[in-house]
Amino acid sequence: MEPFSLPRCLLAAGVPAGTVMEYSHVLEDEGFDNWRAFETLTEADLRDLGFRRGHARQVDRYLRGDASVATPATPATFAAPATPATFA
Repeated sequence: MEPFSLPRCLLAAGVPAGTVMEYSHVLEDEGFDNWRAFETLTEADLRDLGFRRGHARQVDRYLRGDASVATPATPATFAAPATPATFA
């Protein structure tokens, strides 16, 4: 088992890489520096700690076991539906 890593957990939750270290420092400063403490966080806690609303929701869903949270969107996800074939 790998040692606990806040950045790795935040990335797994889908938090953008550019904000991971900022959030990691906040969490460490507040004592959420191990899995036992980290898993107790709620969306409200994260908001109180300065997380952006969407990022707080992503982490909350990750902690609650929502597997879809870390599924990255791909360009194909947003593709327009195929045009139905026309028959003469």
